[in-house]
Amino acid sequence: EEKLGLVDNAFLVLGQAFDESRDDERFGDELERLAGETGQWAELVTLYENVLQALGTAPESVPLHLRVAGWYDTKLEQAQHAGTHYQYVLAIEPENVSALTALELLLERYQNWPKVAEVLGKKVDLLVDPDERKASLQKLAQTYENKLDRADDAIEAYRQVVQIDGGDLATLQALERLFTFRQRWEELVE
Repeated sequence: EEKLGLVDNAFLVLGQAFDESRDDERFGDELERLAGETGQWAELVTLYENVLQALGTAPESVPLHLRVAGWYDTKLEQAQHAGTHYQYVLAIEPENVSALTALELLLERYQNWPKVAEVLGKKVDLLVDPDERKASLQKLAQTYENKLDRADDAIEAYRQVVQIDGGDLATLQALERLFTFRQRWEELVE
């Protein structure tokens, strides 16, 4: 490839091998490198989408969908297509926290706050680690409070944070602020 200066040809040959084998572990990184050198991101995505179509909803399609979503987002700047591939992953593996996190960040970048809250809610339900769960609940509460003007939902999310860490000063202050704003004096006393 390098000695002959045939990077485009190397991409084509490797692409054919991938298409026939569907072996992302073997060919994926090299195809990605060659696409970067040649600017053939659209061709790489098309190649992967053809393989994904053949795979259907098989579990082995998940890493390929994640790869394609990343390329759509970062290389082709087509966020809608990236989001579609993250949704495919979640249809196959609803508990895929990586896909939820990537979708959350994508939606956040485009300020789709209702969907951000929806994705964060799903993510919170899946998280086991208390620190990760706390951070996601705080982000959910802030989204409800600051982006969606849903004080009652923010209060509920902050209450869940308190269940994890009853001494979190920022959360307690947020609850105090919201209880005062909503004139929920009895809850404020608690």
